[in-house]
Amino acid sequence: MNVITNILGRYTSLAWHRRWLSLSVAWLVCLVGWSIVTLLPNQYVSSARLYVDTGAVLTPVLTGIALDHALSSDVDILQRTLLSRSNLEKLIAQTDLSRRAQTAADREVLLQSLATAIRIDPQTRNLFSIAYTDRSPKLARDVVQTIVNLFIESATGTSQDMQSARLFLERQIAAYQTQLRAAEQARLDFQTKYAEILPPSAGNASRLDTAREQAVRLNGQVIDATNRRDLLKQEIAVTPPLLTVDPGTRGASSGGVRASPPHSVPNPVYEQLKIRLIDAQSTLSSLTRQAGEAEAEATRLSAIARENPGIAVEYLNLTRDYEVLRKNYEELLARRESMRLGLAADEEVDKVKLRIVDAPQIPSIPAGPRRLLLNFAVLVAGLGAGFGVVFVLLQFDRTFYSVVDLRGVGFPVLGGISLQPRQRPMVGYAGRLSFVASYVLLLLAFGGVATYPLWLSRSL
Repeated sequence: MNVITNILGRYTSLAWHRRWLSLSVAWLVCLVGWSIVTLLPNQYVSSARLYVDTGAVLTPVLTGIALDHALSSDVDILQRTLLSRSNLEKLIAQTDLSRRAQTAADREVLLQSLATAIRIDPQTRNLFSIAYTDRSPKLARDVVQTIVNLFIESATGTSQDMQSARLFLERQIAAYQTQLRAAEQARLDFQTKYAEILPPSAGNASRLDTAREQAVRLNGQVIDATNRRDLLKQEIAVTPPLLTVDPGTRGASSGGVRASPPHSVPNPVYEQLKIRLIDAQSTLSSLTRQAGEAEAEATRLSAIARENPGIAVEYLNLTRDYEVLRKNYEELLARRESMRLGLAADEEVDKVKLRIVDAPQIPSIPAGPRRLLLNFAVLVAGLGAGFGVVFVLLQFDRTFYSVVDLRGVGFPVLGGISLQPRQRPMVGYAGRLSFVASYVLLLLAFGGVATYPLWLSRSL
């Protein structure tokens, strides 16, 4: 606690000893700052309010096939295109802004600044405001008035623009139709020339792939048929062609018994195996012939493919170009249909009704800068600068203001003697009074600077 008290005492003592320096710095900063704020040019805002009544039918434009009613009405389109470069160049040419664009670089900077300085703020769905701020009240009004005129011209010129856009679409559709027919013919000719190694349709295999698959399948069937034939041969080899039949004994006329000799008969199993072997050999011969033909066909098609290695890539390029042209052509057709419906609606409905609710006026009272706030900031900065100077001087001050400071050096201190002022009491009171009066005068000066613009505007 004693340490904090000591530090506060040092600050207070130094601030009091340097009070005139602190006051002088505060006065200097305030006078310079208030002069700068006073010299800042006035900013005047001119604005206009427009009411636009949109009908139930809205015309789509070239930016989309069918625009959403809730998000892309005619007013929204005009609002987006109003601050285009061409309109801003018209604005510069029709107002005194042209005097500020003496060079190409100045004109480019002016175009960029206008794009952000002109504010178009929707207040409701059909009501919005246009505002512009400039140091010249007349120029601010002229800019807003010109923007309103451009807005009206854009609104009334929509049908003409749509007619021009329709003609443009018709020319584009005709050009795309010619290109699409040429692409279709080129693709058809290519398919006819290389039909044997190209897939006949999307998702199907080419004749080369089919021939290869068929050769593999037939070779497998030949192997199976050969195995069946060999098995039949083995069965025939172990099957006897004849069977021995023992007829047994039979009675004779003298009453004795005589045995008949055994004899051979054909084996029916052997005969069936022979028939099956003949069928298997016939099937094997047919499959062998088919497999040979399939391999020959696959070999022939493979040779054609090797002689023309870029056929697949060229076919893919032709197909891709054709699909792109077809997609663009269909999109243009859909867009033309949407535009046709929009033009038909234009003929039946007075789609956009525009009315100026508040015309732009030449402002008489500046909207900025906010001098009261700036002057107060200057006052705070001046007072802060005065105390800041005292704080900086304290960092370099090596004066002992109390016995505690002296004891901090490390030497033993027996005591201290109070300093008796040599000046008379009235002189000390006068000095304090003049210091307080100087600070009061600074606050009064702030009050005068803050109220001067209000007094000046009322007098005018």
